Amino acid sequence: MKKYITLAALLAAGSVCANAETFTWNSTDGDFAGFRTDTDELLIGITGDFTLSMTFQLASYNADCVIQLSPDAGFDSQGSFEIGFSGATAKIYTYPTTDSASVNTTGGHFSAARVVQNEATVTFAFSNYNSANNTYTLTVSYPDSWSAGTNAFNNVSFGVDSIVWESLTLGGTNAQPTVSNLTLTTNSYEVVPEPSAFGLLAGLGALALVASRRRRR
Repeated sequence: MKKYITLAALLAAGSVCANAETFTWNSTDGDFAGFRTDTDELLIGITGDFTLSMTFQLASYNADCVIQLSPDAGFDSQGSFEIGFSGATAKIYTYPTTDSASVNTTGGHFSAARVVQNEATVTFAFSNYNSANNTYTLTVSYPDSWSAGTNAFNNVSFGVDSIVWESLTLGGTNAQPTVSNLTLTTNSYEVVPEPSAFGLLAGLGALALVASRRRRR
């Protein structure tokens, strides 16, 4: 019975949920594999306004560090989100095209030095979604002890109308950052079949077509 329920959920992919929900990943869950529903572990694609909260720590002040959320193989590489540190300056990257990133620099207020000794939680609020252009207004919220600096950006684009994150990459030139918590809150999302499920759906469609033709004969 569970297989039929899961299949029904896959076939219903594309329906947008009305109520805001929170999806949380933390480091004790193992490797990040995308934000998923609690009941049947189906993958979530973001289709409108959302808030991303990230708790992280850097191992070194001078090292270039990168934290990136990306689609996995089988999905368009557009839709990646990256926060990178180079010395004291932090930059936020979004990927509206496959081969290039748009860069939003937060300035020296978003300093690597502030998160070398202690974990910090930063919230990225993507609002005012424009479905025609797939653009957002991005507002970055810092810990109370930080100076806010430049923290608002307009027309931030991921280039896709459904943001599907399935992998978390942590890297750096000399030191690798750590992420202990990721929280996504949104009322605009859809259940997305994973790449392996597309073959299953295609096979079911082919069987249905064959059965239909046989009945006509």
